Amino acid sequence: MRLLLAPFKDSEHPYLKGLYLAGSYQDGLQSIKTVRDEGNNRTENYESQWYKWGGQTGKYYGLDKRKHYGGELHHICGPATFSYEFNRVEWEDLTVYNASGVVQRTFPERYHSDVHQVWISYFLTGEQKQMEDVFFAWRQPKPKKNFSLKEGTWGAWELLARYAFHTTSNELFAGSTNAILQGSSQGYSITGGVRWIWNPKARLMLDITHCKSTEANGVYNISTTVAQNGTTATRYTDKETVALFRIILTP
Repeated sequence: MRLLLAPFKDSEHPYLKGLYLAGSYQDGLQSIKTVRDEGNNRTENYESQWYKWGGQTGKYYGLDKRKHYGGELHHICGPATFSYEFNRVEWEDLTVYNASGVVQRTFPERYHSDVHQVWISYFLTGEQKQMEDVFFAWRQPKPKKNFSLKEGTWGAWELLARYAFHTTSNELFAGSTNAILQGSSQGYSITGGVRWIWNPKARLMLDITHCKSTEANGVYNISTTVAQNGTTATRYTDKETVALFRIILTP
């Protein structure tokens, strides 16, 4: 279930008109008690994970109950946008099995993974973001003047900054080979970015993201390293900084 509120949509006050509140809730029992479809919580740079489920050879993991809920606050005021989001996933009744189906360890309590995220953006060229009420999605504005060398116009320029804090129940990382999760139980990321929108169908995006793990093993790198003896080894790191450059083209 997802709910979006725009209580001041028709207000003439510029500081209230762009205020949006949202909430979501999902609950249910697992018909097939498995963690196979659980997300591995990728970091904000998309190339690594805050944690991954299981990972021990010959071990299987059961999940009985799952719940997800969160809240959001968004504010648009002229060329500036502020956004705060909170999301929590809760798991209950987790079990570790060996290859023969014998129970190795049980987690009967309720455990969680939280994400707090704050970001701000500002259009140097005066454009304004839009919120689609029906689809509850951000819509990038059209440049006031498209990029054109002939006309001497430079499209729209947007600056963006984001901070995200992640925390997950420490108990799920304990137990060595019988642990449920592997990776970082707590950490944060800081991102700075710039968007150059040429026209409604083309834009360039550059982001620099720094991730820092403050508890447990560290951030899990998806691309495993190869040891000298030819075997693969899981790579964890307590921090990483990456630059991502993307070109978005819309037909």
